[in-house]
Amino acid sequence: MKPHRLEMTVSKRWRYCFQLAVRLMFLGLSVPCDSTAADKLVFGWSAIAGSQAVPWITKEANLFEKHGLDTTLIYLDGGSRAIQVLLSGDVPIVQGGGNSPVAARLRGGDVTLIAGIVNVLAYSLIVHPDIKRPEDLRGKKLAISRYGSNSDYATRKILIKWDLSRTRMWPSSRFPEVNPRDSRQYRTDRLPGSSPSRP
Repeated sequence: MKPHRLEMTVSKRWRYCFQLAVRLMFLGLSVPCDSTAADKLVFGWSAIAGSQAVPWITKEANLFEKHGLDTTLIYLDGGSRAIQVLLSGDVPIVQGGGNSPVAARLRGGDVTLIAGIVNVLAYSLIVHPDIKRPEDLRGKKLAISRYGSNSDYATRKILIKWDLSRTRMWPSSRFPEVNPRDSRQYRTDRLPGSSPSRP
C-alpha cells in the first residue's frame, strides 16, 4: 500500500496561511482588558500585499477595540524600514518579511520574531515585454523597494538561481517617476524589471 502524501495547491496554501495568521491575531487579542480606557497601540506594516492583510482585517473588524486597544496602523514602506522604526522605539510592533528582523538580530538588534505568516517568498518578477528569457536580463537594471527589504532578498535569490548575480538592482527611489506596482512602466526601457509582492 502506498503512503498517503499531503499535497497543497498554492491557493490552498495561501488560504491556510491566511487563516492561521488571523487565528494567531485572535489568540493574541483574546486576553480581556481590565481597564476601561483603551490602551494606545501603534502597529507598523511594511507592504501593500495580501500577506499584510491581518492587521487591516483586525482593524476593520474592530477586534483591536473589542479587546481594549486603540490601534493606529502606520505604513512603513518595506521590511528594512519597519525594523529601523521598531529598533528606534517609535513603534512597538511591526508586521513584515522575515529576512529584515533576522538580519537585524544577527547584527545585535533587540528584535523578537513572534510568528511567520507565509513561509515562501511571494514575489513575481515583472519585466519589459521584450525580455523573454532570464538571460535577457543580463546587464539590465531591476527595481526593488529598498536595500535590505524582502524585494531585495527575493530578487537576489532569483538572480542567483539564474546565474545573473551581476545584474544591478536599484531602489525604486532612484526612479522617482516609477511605481513598482504599476505594470504600465514596463512598456518603456527606463525600467526593465521589478519584483513587487503579490497583491
